Amino acid sequence: MIRGLTINMQFHLMTKIILLILVISLPSRAQDGRTNHEAALGQIVNTQIAHCRSMEPPLEEKANFCSEAIKSKTLNRDQIAEVLRFRGIIYLKLTQYQKAIEDFNLSIQLSSEVGLTYYYKGLTFEAMGEDKKANGQYKNARLYSPGDPVIIQKIIDRNLN
Repeated sequence: MIRGLTINMQFHLMTKIILLILVISLPSRAQDGRTNHEAALGQIVNTQIAHCRSMEPPLEEKANFCSEAIKSKTLNRDQIAEVLRFRGIIYLKLTQYQKAIEDFNLSIQLSSEVGLTYYYKGLTFEAMGEDKKANGQYKNARLYSPGDPVIIQKIIDRNLN
């Protein structure tokens, strides 16, 4: 551990060092045709996404990893949608409900895989005490992911059959 630096600052410092080492030490092009810089940036973004998905405290840092991955401009639409869903879940856990709903809405706009996103949006409305809106989101979740056992159980628990 480097004294005086948070874990997040240490991570960013280490990723920049790794990026520099990769760019200097590798041939001018990666095997898939990308430049070394692009390949190294892709590895960093993948690491940021992995941190985003982990959902381990401190959650504020995890939300920052998600934001950094989105800002990288290297993700496709489905990847952005997935990262937005994870960041929305983090905001839900942090009780930042409006931010969670905004991320879930953006995720739904970007991806066709929206069943779980509607489910989490429903959980957010439920946490806010807005049961009617929550029920609508759970019904949407069932529509898009009819076989998902978590969604089915929520439908049963809330008598939405």
